Order: sequence, then C-alpha cells, then structure tokens
Amino acid sequence: MSTNDKKDPKSDGKDKAGVKLYQQMASIKSYASATIISDPQIGTLQVSMITSYRDFDRKCKRKMLSNLTVQVIQESSVQSGLTDFKVIARHLPTDLGDTEIVSVSPSGKVQLTSRTVDKKRFLEITTLGSFRTIEVTKKHGDFFADGTFGRVSWSADETKFVYVSDRETPDNDSKYVESMDLGEGFTGKLKPTLVFVDLAGDEPKVTPLCLDLQASQAIMLPAGDKIIFNGIEDSPLPFGILYCYNRRTAIYSVSVDGTGLERLSAESGVNGRYPQLTPDGSAFVYLSHKVGGAHSACNTLVLHKLKSKESSTLVQLVKAVCKPTEFPGLFVDHLIERPWVNIASGLFAILQTSWRCQETLVAVNASTGQVHRITSLLPESYYSYVLRSVTIDGWILATRSLANEPHKLVLGKFEEPGKTINWTIIDEPDLPTDVSEGLKNINLTVSTVPGCGPNVQVLMLMPTKARHPQLQDTDGGAPLVVMPHGGPHGVISTGYSLYLSLLVSFGFAVAQVNYSGSTGYGDDFVQDVVGRIGELDLADVNAAAYWASTLPGINKKKVSLFGGSHGGFITAHLLGFEPDFYKAGVLRNPVINIGAMVATTDISDWCFAEAGLAFDQSKPHLVTPQEYEFMFRHSPASVVHKIKSPVLLMLGAGDRRVPPSEGLRWSQYLRGAGKDISVIMFPSVGHALDSFEAERYGFDAYWSFLLKHFGQPAKPIDA
Repeated sequence: MSTNDKKDPKSDGKDKAGVKLYQQMASIKSYASATIISDPQIGTLQVSMITSYRDFDRKCKRKMLSNLTVQVIQESSVQSGLTDFKVIARHLPTDLGDTEIVSVSPSGKVQLTSRTVDKKRFLEITTLGSFRTIEVTKKHGDFFADGTFGRVSWSADETKFVYVSDRETPDNDSKYVESMDLGEGFTGKLKPTLVFVDLAGDEPKVTPLCLDLQASQAIMLPAGDKIIFNGIEDSPLPFGILYCYNRRTAIYSVSVDGTGLERLSAESGVNGRYPQLTPDGSAFVYLSHKVGGAHSACNTLVLHKLKSKESSTLVQLVKAVCKPTEFPGLFVDHLIERPWVNIASGLFAILQTSWRCQETLVAVNASTGQVHRITSLLPESYYSYVLRSVTIDGWILATRSLANEPHKLVLGKFEEPGKTINWTIIDEPDLPTDVSEGLKNINLTVSTVPGCGPNVQVLMLMPTKARHPQLQDTDGGAPLVVMPHGGPHGVISTGYSLYLSLLVSFGFAVAQVNYSGSTGYGDDFVQDVVGRIGELDLADVNAAAYWASTLPGINKKKVSLFGGSHGGFITAHLLGFEPDFYKAGVLRNPVINIGAMVATTDISDWCFAEAGLAFDQSKPHLVTPQEYEFMFRHSPASVVHKIKSPVLLMLGAGDRRVPPSEGLRWSQYLRGAGKDISVIMFPSVGHALDSFEAERYGFDAYWSFLLKHFGQPAKPIDA
C-alpha cells in the first residue's frame, strides 16, 4: 500500500482535523429568532430567544427557548444623553421538542404554542396562572411555522388571534384531482388559510377562513374584527414563493367571519407583501415590488390609510447611487412584527436592508419617508446585522456577525435619527479554543475589481497562516476558492459563514464575488445582468478570480470554484470557458440548461426573465425553439465538452427550484467523456442542502475533495 492509500481504519477515510473542527464550529449555537418586551414602569426589558443547535449524537438540529432580563438605567450620562442598561438575570434554555409555532402576545402575558403529535394538531394557550389545550386536527391541515407564511397576530385585548395553516384535504375521491403546491420549501403544502381563534368564553372558537386566495402574513386590527393579509393569486403554473418577491400578490382585508374580502393595494403592475399596522391602527405599511422580471430587486415602502383608503409611497425605488455612503434603496426580505419606534422626533419603522456588501439597519420616518442609517458602514465597521425585535420606546434587538465572528445578540437604543446606535452584546455563544484560534486566522478585506464597474466587489478572506498539516508545506501561497453567490439577484455580506470560516481557518483563501445583478447596489445594478446571464456575470467573476489570484500570499496555480444554484451556473460555465485556469469545481444544485429547466422548476418564469425574454405569469407560454436556442447558448451545457478539471457535484433529490435532473444529465455527459466527476445525492433534501446530514457530509466531501487536489499527501500512518 502506498503512503497515499494508508488511512486510519477508524476514520472512514475522512480527515480527522476537518471532522473535529467541523463538529466544533457546527455545534456553536445560532439565533433563529428573538423578541424583546419593554416595561418602562419598572425599568426592565424581557428578552426571549430561540437558538438552534446541531446535535451530533442524535444527528439532528434542535431548538431551545431561553430568556434573560435587562435592567434599564436611565440617563446614566448627562453629557451623552445615552441610556445605560445591564443584564440582571439569565435562565437556562428549554428544549422546544415538537413545538412548531411559539408566539408571545404584545404584553407578554399570553403565549401560543402549536404542536403536532401522532398526526394530531394542538394549540396550547399559556398564561402565568393557566394552561389550555385546543385540538384543531379536524379544523385544518398542517401549521405554517415558517417566516414566509407563519405569522401570528393578536387583537388589542389579546383574547383573539390569527395564524395560517394548510387547508384540510378531504379523504375522498377529490384527493386525486391535480393540485399545485407552493413549490420549494413547501412541497405538499397546497392552500395556506387564515385561521381565526376567539378565546373569550368557556369554549374557544376556531374558524378557518376558506377564501379563494392563498393567504399569508396576517395582521389583526386592534378591535379583533378584521384581518389584513397578503393574498397570493392563483396561477396556471406553480410559481414558487420562497425568495421570489416578484409574484402576483396583493394586500387584502377580510372580516373574521370570512366575509367582506377587499383588495387594498394597487393594481398597477406592482405587488404587496408583509403588511404592518401602525401603532394607532389607522394605517399600515407594506413592501412593494414589480410583478415579473427579476425575482429580487429594489422595493418600495408604501403607506396605506385605512379610513381614507389612500396609499402613498414612503420610500421610492432607487435606480443608482454615486457613493457607497448613499442609500442604495430597499433590498428587504421581510418586515418584522411591530417594527415601530416612537420618539420625540417622530414615528419610525426599523428595517433590515442590504447596503452593498453589508446587512444594515435603517429607520424610516413614517411621515416624510426619510431613511436614516443606524448601523455603521465600511470602513468604520465591517459588521452585518439581522434585525430581530423592536419596542415602541426605542429598544432594538439584533444579531451581528463578521466573517471571523459568529452571531452575537446585541441590544441598543434608538434615540435620535442621524446617529448610529451604540450596541452592547447581551448574549453570545461559547467558543472552544480550537474554534477561537481558527477564527483568528481569518482576515477580511473588501475591494473593487480592476476593469469592472465600481459596484463589483470581492470580499476576500485570507488566512494568516496554513494551520492544516497538508497545507503547511505547499509552495506558492494559499490555494484560492472563488465563490459567486446564487440568484443571480442575491448578495454576499460580510457576515459569518460556517463553511467558509472552516476553509480559511485551515489555510485556504476565499474570494466571494458580488457581480453585476447583485442586490444592495441600486436597482440598475440588479437589472444589468437581465438578458446577459452567461455573459456579464461570468465576466465579472472571472475578472475577480484573475485579480485575486495575483494577490500576495495566493497560489495562482491552485484556483478552484465553489457555487450553488446560479453560483453553480457560473461555476459550471467557467470550468468550460477557462479549463486551464480553474483546477477544480464544486457545485451545489447548479442550473445547467435553462431551456430544459423550464419544464421542471417551480420558477419557470425565472428562465425567461433572466434571459431577457417576455413572460406573463397569468398566461404562461411554452418555450419556443428560438427561445430555447438562446437559453442553451447562455447555459453551461453549451461548454460542457471543454471541461478538464475534476468536479464534485452535490444534489438534493427533493430540490424543486433546480431539480436534480439538471446536474445529473451534466454529470452523465462528463462521466461518459471520461472526466473526473463525483456526484452526491441527498434524499428528500431541498435546494439549500440544509438538513443535518447534508451539511455534515457535504462538508466532509468538500473538504476531502479540496485536500485531494490542493493539499500535500497525508503523512503515512505507522502500521
């Protein structure tokens, strides 16, 4: 046996150092959600957080609920006028087990919990002095507990609330009638339905509102008599809703008995989503996006007055900016519940938005629409933030992270527009020594690319030194991994990434590329790539790769690509366009043949939109030979015959967005041509490849692949 073939019989051929550090880093808690309730009378804040852990013994992800109490010390500094505070109590976390929904009422006095046990569905209502269980199995189907549909909203007196569930499917011959589900992330979910619950009286009343719309993001008016919600219009084709903000959606109102359905948002080629009621209940704001075209582009923020039924745009679409400090427009996934702060200078909505390569927090004046940034930008600060919760008196709860710093829970007070917030860490994960040392090895810089426009950015992660034995003796510097994001209308932020922190902590360098089409740089930059995918995106990433390969400390002979979805599209393309420069490629659920994907994806409109071709969501057409030819010419399938380098392909058998047939057919061609390709398929896993096992084995396979092609041979093990 050669030295390269000798392996520890207990390691299953896996790299021990890689397995150990992955388990340590992956075991660090992350924050799934967090809420804050302010009690000014006694000067305390109650913080509740749900954290997620990977359990390597049970091979699953688990969620824990924990609480802490913050004491507010008013005006501790007369000179600064700032409010001081300190954490005075922490409570051990509780395993949430089979819990699906957890919603605490605005006062903090009532908690709703939903569970599904042995195919039976239950609501649990808990107060300080009581506990009540309501079985709803016969009322509706599965609960929606996700961020897209699963909001719970309470009436002012907290005796009523509304949530969203799937509609019950009758157990008769009607179940054989074809029904379209909600696509990626919601396979098998057919008809999201509002469910109104009235707790008043001895017997609670549970009423599903069976409307002719798919319902989501419900909010209840204070009186508890009407519901405002986001309605998704039916289409002839199944159009996936997850991460797709260009759908035919609108804001509606309906009485709690299911009557009086009324559309409230405009019908002018734009949509509405995530309504949020103002504190006085007289109006609501919502996000609006163009219907059709790019799946994620610049949003507007609209204010709608309930009495007059008048709408006005608070925050307009921003086409382009000249300076990095200029507001680039709203690139917002969702609005949090109760985002309002009411201070002396007015009422403000607090939002999280992409601002170039940072996730930032902004305050929007509800009267003027003026946008105030409340977190710092580069080069003053590299942090990216996730907004979690807001109180009406100005407390803001968020998590923040860096490429070399996992998420921490931070608290700050918004007291004056125009000033950034001073943040204090109130909760953070414990880091093992090996993890801390590995994170110290990561250095982040952000640069533009010579020859590209000023908005094309590279987030460069450089190792201080090679810490893995098989990388320490390499000549010529660190191997380079080039990573374009998916989308193409997405963005890579300065925040923490598990996979990338692992690679760089061992000694790889990573160039993350925000190319033309990325969000957070103004709407024009998003639209630049439409009709030019397979051209402009490739040129930007390729230019970034060549530039990064010339940096000091980089081995330009050891450059590889790593991309998923549209990032996989770019990776597959560049492996064919530059077969001698890129020495390996790793792809996760890549788009390979746009024209063929039209018939299998849950977002067939994407195939036309990104190719710059007309498509009507209400009247979809079949792809024509001319359209197919254009799509194929702009697809990686057109250059597959030029690929020389080894490839690792990871696929999810349950992927509805980019079905595995895309990657499989591509891999079969490569295998038949005698190329070096390995394929991994994860059963029942979707587009994100985010199951416990897909994450764990996915990293094992990726790390072993990189060491095989870019590391020195492992030292022989004594017989």
